[in-house]
Amino acid sequence: MKKFRFRLERVLHYRQLMRDEKKRELMLRNVALQEAEGRLAALEKAERDNELEQGTVMTVERVLLSGLYAQRLQAEILAQRGVIEEAREAVRIAMEAYVEAGRDAKSLELLKEQKLQEFTEYVQKEDEKFLDELAVTRRKRRSGEPNGSSEKAKTSPEPVTR
Repeated sequence: MKKFRFRLERVLHYRQLMRDEKKRELMLRNVALQEAEGRLAALEKAERDNELEQGTVMTVERVLLSGLYAQRLQAEILAQRGVIEEAREAVRIAMEAYVEAGRDAKSLELLKEQKLQEFTEYVQKEDEKFLDELAVTRRKRRSGEPNGSSEKAKTSPEPVTR
């Protein structure tokens, strides 16, 4: 019996590798997004910690430094929000690429399953035909007919002799 061989096996393997690569890329983009969000949270916490408490006596230098630090934190927070938006866009693009690669691989996997099913049905039919032929041959042998030669004798006309 022949072994099932999917002609597009290499293409399927390549598409599965591409899907796995896109998944890895998506995970890296998600990690980058989480890091950017963590940096934003740290900047916002630093901004809250820098706020001046009312009723506290401070020197002019301390107030001035605190104001400059607050301005720099605001600029960094604004820049970090831009970085987060870029990271979200990168995650969205990576997700679309992963979904597309998944569809490509899935379509070939379904085709392989369909071809395997067709092959299995074909082999089953061939096995049934073989078993039917085997049963017919056994029956002929039991009834005394040697390999179907009596059928040929019945159907062929007898030669005329003079």
